[in-house]
Amino acid sequence: MWEKIVLNLVSNAFKFTFEGEISVVLNQVGHSAELRVRDTGVGIPPEEIPHLFDRFHRVPNTRSRTHEGTGIGLALVHEPVKLHGGSMRVDSALGRGSTFIVTIPLGQDHLASEQIGGERTLASTATGANPFVQEALRWLPEIDSSNAEEMPLEGELLPVACPPAAEASTRRRVLIADDNADMRQYLTRLLSERYDVVAVADGHLALESVRQKAPDLVLSDIMMPNLDGFGLLQALRSNPEANTIPVILLSARAGEESRVEGIHAGAGDYLVKPFSARELLARVQTHLELARGRKESNELLRQNEQRLRAFLAANSDVVYRMSPDWSEMYSLDGKNFIPDTKNTTSGWVSTYIDVEDQTRVLSVIHEAIRNKSVFQLEHRVIRTDGSMGWALSRAIPLLDERGEVIEWFGAARDITVPKQMEVTCAKLTRSSRCESGSAPKSWKKCKAICVTCRPSYSSCRTRNDAGLRGICTTVLVRR
Repeated sequence: MWEKIVLNLVSNAFKFTFEGEISVVLNQVGHSAELRVRDTGVGIPPEEIPHLFDRFHRVPNTRSRTHEGTGIGLALVHEPVKLHGGSMRVDSALGRGSTFIVTIPLGQDHLASEQIGGERTLASTATGANPFVQEALRWLPEIDSSNAEEMPLEGELLPVACPPAAEASTRRRVLIADDNADMRQYLTRLLSERYDVVAVADGHLALESVRQKAPDLVLSDIMMPNLDGFGLLQALRSNPEANTIPVILLSARAGEESRVEGIHAGAGDYLVKPFSARELLARVQTHLELARGRKESNELLRQNEQRLRAFLAANSDVVYRMSPDWSEMYSLDGKNFIPDTKNTTSGWVSTYIDVEDQTRVLSVIHEAIRNKSVFQLEHRVIRTDGSMGWALSRAIPLLDERGEVIEWFGAARDITVPKQMEVTCAKLTRSSRCESGSAPKSWKKCKAICVTCRPSYSSCRTRNDAGLRGICTTVLVRR
């Protein structure tokens, strides 16, 4: 807790101090410990001081090393101070600097018994000093090469585990958008060893870079001039060619509300400053791998859909899609047999089903809906030219993970000609002498194959008419 208070106050002072000094003093005053963090920075307007410790309060139009204003993170200091029975105040003069004073009673007599001891029930959120040191290093001027040995290299001070380096041809592209030049340089140094990095200063420049060449991931600050991170995110999500690019938002705004706001806006992740290099690298790598997996899955899905479309186009059968209760037809490709339906319609029964078959068709449909089973039926339909035809229709239900019907996918085959032949054959059979042995002696059997009557007639005898050959399995013709 004490580490968090000290580090946040020193980081805040460093962020708004460009000249002069920062001092940290700890004293015992009476029965309390008093911490003073003094800076010679930009100072705070008097009217802003009462709101300074409000969560996420920012002072507008204040010069700082980042685009976020004064007060970011001060609420995170104020809350644990109050929890320990302490107090916090600030003395500030605009243009001359500020002094933050934290007073916490010594001992534990001022605490309630339930606040003392006990086992930790939640994981610690402490990040240690490294993220704050990294942030401060980003704000320092570039180290002169002649004096490089006087200051330890950042990599030596804060080692970071990196993923294995990729070949140049397979390196993925990361776009950084941040108005702070030091942050851009830091992120570029951090990521360029493993990825191709492009860094820009605001959202508008980021969009222009995306138009020129789409990146594999966007790493964007929220608070930027011209077009901020949320505006950039919205523009990417509304662009069909860029709406799948993963976006990680960076911000000094901590707390659940800000994180939820970023995720609801469509961000893949939300990282709070100051963050550790390890965490950033891990999240970038994770989202790149997830994006690659999604891309491969989408490509496989696209190929499968393309094959399905090719198969359906090559097939002569009618293809249609219905709503779960068959009240609406989503689409129908009539293949010049029955009229097409491109848009959802509820009047499909009268459009496609012959009036004499409507009741029978709907009865079989309702049975299929009730049992979530296959619908199959031969029925009359209204053809494209308005005449009556026959179709063998079959549809299967598509179910979700709970077993509920999402929609029905069906196909219908034109059986008009075979059906007409069947009817003709049946009429001829009824009018001819088909009892065994009743044919004239001058007739003989001719074995001709008939696709229509094959299942029904094994010893049918009828007169020889040229148009009837091949209708029945066995046809008697004149010698």
